[in-house]
Amino acid sequence: MFNTNSLIFILVYTILIVVITYIATQYILKRRKNNKPKIEEVVKNDNTTPFIGTSNAVDDPKEEESTNQSVAILETDENLLKLLNDHLNDDYLLYSFSTINTFLDYLATEIPSIIVLDAPTCASANEIVDHIKQNIEISHIPIIRLISKQSQRVNCKKFADLYIEKPFSVYELKKGIEGLLMYSNTPCSGNKNKEIEINSDCLHCSNNIDWRFINEVKQTVDENMQDSDFNIDVLCSLLNMSRTSFYNKIKALTGEAPADYVRSLKLQKAADLLSEDKLNINEIAEATGYSDAKYFREVFKKHYNMNPTKYKKEINL
Repeated sequence: MFNTNSLIFILVYTILIVVITYIATQYILKRRKNNKPKIEEVVKNDNTTPFIGTSNAVDDPKEEESTNQSVAILETDENLLKLLNDHLNDDYLLYSFSTINTFLDYLATEIPSIIVLDAPTCASANEIVDHIKQNIEISHIPIIRLISKQSQRVNCKKFADLYIEKPFSVYELKKGIEGLLMYSNTPCSGNKNKEIEINSDCLHCSNNIDWRFINEVKQTVDENMQDSDFNIDVLCSLLNMSRTSFYNKIKALTGEAPADYVRSLKLQKAADLLSEDKLNINEIAEATGYSDAKYFREVFKKHYNMNPTKYKKEINL
């Protein structure tokens, strides 16, 4: 049996354990309470204007300025317009219009970085582009035109900076937008004596050097295509490149062999001359480097699915 001293010792020991446990528990609870972050508290800035902030930092009340470029889109097909909005909205400041009048009203007061244009007809699209190019306030804005295969055949490709044939991928459109914005922001873009043209066939151009290379190729072909002796070897010599290097570069950037790419440039020039209606078929063949008019007709028909005579009639109705 326990004696009196043993009972007293056990009682005191038990009380001591309880007290220590209580003190430790209170200490832990107090520390947790003090370390809990304050979610919100009203803070005043230097101008004593209240706004909600955190206990550790005061947010800057000024709104962050957006660095995104603005893109104005005219697309009369509302389903396609919605699709473009969904895919481009995160990358650009979009201003979208489904009617020509509202689009022109917007351009009367605002200046976007770039314009994407798809009008109901080739004629209406040409009128809109004419309006833009004749207005000194907005004539510098790069224009991308979305065109159908039929529009290609009737030479709807006039006056814009870039033409993309429908159906197209959003990736293709983004590459075109980025390429045009790149050039519009370069120091040399202000040099009006040297127009830089970007073609949608350079889908793999990823930097300024690539775009400039394609532009130099196109300019060199344009300046020499009337020479029937002009060929890929001459082009490589003028560009100071080996045939192998030139082939690899063109193939990588355009997906076409050099001969096919140059042929497409020459036929586009022929289509432009047909639309001007100043030269006959034989003269246009010579102007684009085809000494054999019959062969020219065959190549043209294969590319445009109609012979030059029919093409000329359609675009000059």
